Amino acid sequence: MSELNQIYLICQVKLLEAQGAIGSIKVAMPRRTVFIEAFGQDDEAVLRTIQTLPLAVLWDIELFPTTPPAGPNT
Repeated sequence: MSELNQIYLICQVKLLEAQGAIGSIKVAMPRRTVFIEAFGQDDEAVLRTIQTLPLAVLWDIELFPTTPPAGPNT
């Protein structure tokens, strides 16, 4: 990956974080897997967000919906 592509990737991630569209990103190098915490109204919105990342074309994207934690703040 070129330095310019790395800069673009970082900028895009920071923009999506600032917009509240993504949270944490974890990389499991031994498994060559990227885990992205993404937020959206539905699966299509989440996919559109992830697909704005420069390396998304290389990924086999799977969505795993989660539920918010239970507790007094729900």
